[in-house]
Amino acid sequence: MNRIFASIAFLIALELDGQITGQVKDFRLGQPIAGAEVFLANGIATTTTDAKGYFSLEGVPSGQVQVACFKSSYAINVQKATATAKGTSLLFILTKEKSKKFNDEHVKKSIINALTAPNGVLVEWARGLSITKTELKEEEEEAGSKRIFGEIEFMNTLLGYKVVAYINDYRPTQLNYFLRFFPTLGSEEQQKAWDDARFIAYQVTLNNFLESALQGTSNLSGYSVMNKSSQPVNLGDSLHIGFSGQLNSLRIGERIKVVQV
Repeated sequence: MNRIFASIAFLIALELDGQITGQVKDFRLGQPIAGAEVFLANGIATTTTDAKGYFSLEGVPSGQVQVACFKSSYAINVQKATATAKGTSLLFILTKEKSKKFNDEHVKKSIINALTAPNGVLVEWARGLSITKTELKEEEEEAGSKRIFGEIEFMNTLLGYKVVAYINDYRPTQLNYFLRFFPTLGSEEQQKAWDDARFIAYQVTLNNFLESALQGTSNLSGYSVMNKSSQPVNLGDSLHIGFSGQLNSLRIGERIKVVQV
């Protein structure tokens, strides 16, 4: 199998200059909620609301993103937004959670398999990954059906990250979720070991992604490439096959972003 390489700056030129601002309020009382967590879904940018419920989330990639808001005893709220350097405003209205604990080992195993299976989003993290917390709940919906949701917390001791999977809705044929990443703090020696392991894991992920581009597969290992205008980019048009003894390369004349599909 051919293998192609590229540097992170060359392949993915993400601009982390986006900003999301706004306020969080209680649905029933209409009052601002202090201490609510607002964070980038599938990222590490995070902040909390002040005494008046206002927040400012910085270090967000420019373009389409998902922003989540969470406060204990409230149902989690997720919104889509277009992050720009000038800032984008959001209003989160949180409702009180009405649920009860849900204990079903079959469902729990099904969710974990969906996240860590060979085609799952955490497949490259499988080594060193352990489950540290599972909290699933269920609530009655207006149509009489039940919604299963909750959190599953993973710890990767090799990469030094805690990963929380927020399950918005589980169905036997579909899993609606997003992830949150927390870098672990450790000694100087641990930090160096984690940095080295993260770089190796990144290379493996990047190589798998680029191999998909080389083979012309449609889903690019579960990712899609977009330009700054959120239009699809065909990497095959930028692929240059090297001569004998040379590496293949991607020559891209514009900034691109890679998004999970």
